[in-house]
Amino acid sequence: MVSRKTIVLFVAFLALLAYVLIFENYFEKKQTAKKEAEEKFYKIDKDNLVQISFLHNGIIIKKENQNWKISSPIQTDADEEEINGFISTFDYLKKKRSLFIQKEEYEKFGLSPYRSAVAFEYFNGVIDTLFFGDKNLDGSLIYCRTKGRKEVSLVSSSLENSITNALYNWRDKSILKINTTKVFKFKIRTQSDEFLCIKDKTGSWEIRSPITDRCDQNTIQQIFDFLGREQVKEFVDHETKKIEKFGLSHPLFSIELIDSTSQFPKVLNIGRAEKGSYFAKNSLSETIFKVDSSFVNKITVDLFELRDKTIVEFNQDSVFEIKIEYPEYYFHCKKDE
Repeated sequence: MVSRKTIVLFVAFLALLAYVLIFENYFEKKQTAKKEAEEKFYKIDKDNLVQISFLHNGIIIKKENQNWKISSPIQTDADEEEINGFISTFDYLKKKRSLFIQKEEYEKFGLSPYRSAVAFEYFNGVIDTLFFGDKNLDGSLIYCRTKGRKEVSLVSSSLENSITNALYNWRDKSILKINTTKVFKFKIRTQSDEFLCIKDKTGSWEIRSPITDRCDQNTIQQIFDFLGREQVKEFVDHETKKIEKFGLSHPLFSIELIDSTSQFPKVLNIGRAEKGSYFAKNSLSETIFKVDSSFVNKITVDLFELRDKTIVEFNQDSVFEIKIEYPEYYFHCKKDE
């Protein structure tokens, strides 16, 4: 029989073991967090970040009403995914090595003058500027420093690809920004035809002009998918009024969509072709851009493609009896239990 003393000692041992394990786990986590903090090159305060400025090329991106906007060298919408991806790279960007050098030595590392630089401005007025210089011998790392610190760090040179992005990369490249699930009416115009389609109460699309018929639902969905997925190939002229030279005063193709969020239709016009692309413009801005010819081919449809081509519509699961009649005989089939 186990004595009372043995039980007490065993319980005490378990308590001591639990204490040691908890303490070691806490200490280990604390050490890991400290090491990660020391290795991190720069931590962005995402909640309070209000502006990103690329000092080497003059591109400035500001947050307005929780959305990113480009304010220089032009004023336009920004690519939210591209910017959030750039910000997220700093979450795992680690210092591979650190050097403590004098300001007079910055030139040796390409930091005076700097090759590229980015400034992060926060809601409280704090501005952190990061300067980037030369790469190391094998090109895998790049020298960089933070304004106000003597420390020069070596981090992955892949960061330079984002910092030196052209204006195109930061711009919103949506061909027509619209929530197609809220669209209830649209028109397609070509130089020879015009089609009007309306969504009925059941959510299915119908042709109302030039004929009345059901739409091919898959064709409509494909058009909407292409509008939402495809991107601007090239921005041509962001503030031009000379739409005639781009063939946009009499478009080859246009699509006009009306959704429940606005009383004004949203229109995409396709102009003349040029080397595998088409000039285009939407009603949301003055920007003229190019789209790939494959995109135009996908959204340009005729009446046959637009119409429902189902021969007989029925629910296959609900069929319990089939009769097939010929002049001389017929088949009669029934579904069993």
